[in-house]
Amino acid sequence: MNCDIGFDTWYYQDSDWENCKAVDCTESMLAQNDNTTRMLSMNKCSKSPTGYLEDVVIQNIPKNNSFSPLLSLKKLVLPN
Repeated sequence: MNCDIGFDTWYYQDSDWENCKAVDCTESMLAQNDNTTRMLSMNKCSKSPTGYLEDVVIQNIPKNNSFSPLLSLKKLVLPN
């Protein structure tokens, strides 16, 4: 596998996605609702929204998005 998630719909608003493709992914599309939260972990190289090195929880705010069916492809490996 080359990736865990091919397309992550997190935080998108007013978006129309057509002809999306994911190649060699464990999960082709991750579409989470507006009740979903994620934790961002900070270190000295991070651009923290608060300016402090602390974990920050953000909430997903998707709205008015449409996604055509995602085409999930497996990479063709040819023998040598």
